[in-house]
Amino acid sequence: MFAQLPLLELNAVLRRSYVVAGSVGAAGLILTSVLGYPLVGLGLIAGLALGAVNSRMARNSMARYVAGAAGPQKSVFMASSLVRLGAITAVAIVVIVVARQVGWGMVFGLALFQFVVLASTARTMLKSLRSGT
Repeated sequence: MFAQLPLLELNAVLRRSYVVAGSVGAAGLILTSVLGYPLVGLGLIAGLALGAVNSRMARNSMARYVAGAAGPQKSVFMASSLVRLGAITAVAIVVIVVARQVGWGMVFGLALFQFVVLASTARTMLKSLRSGT
């Protein structure tokens, strides 16, 4: 089903996700600051940013994989994905150990970014199904 979405729509999904994530991050920072936990808000923004960087890297990696018919093999693509996700996990764990509030905010921000991308993708797919394209 994802293969049926044109590349322009996937780019629109990512752009929309970045805008929504930025807005959510700003609102989250304000809310957590009012509640007395500004470090959690900073971690939230860091997690959202890390999620955005990850999605951009994943998109670029997938584009290279798809473009190179004789180029990168599936195992190389999978290995690079695992390394990227492992590095993000390691960063989050280190930040939790060093600065607990920032770290947990970061973990929540990473999860929230994935939710935003999922919701944006679902919206685009539903719109595409309704219009019959």
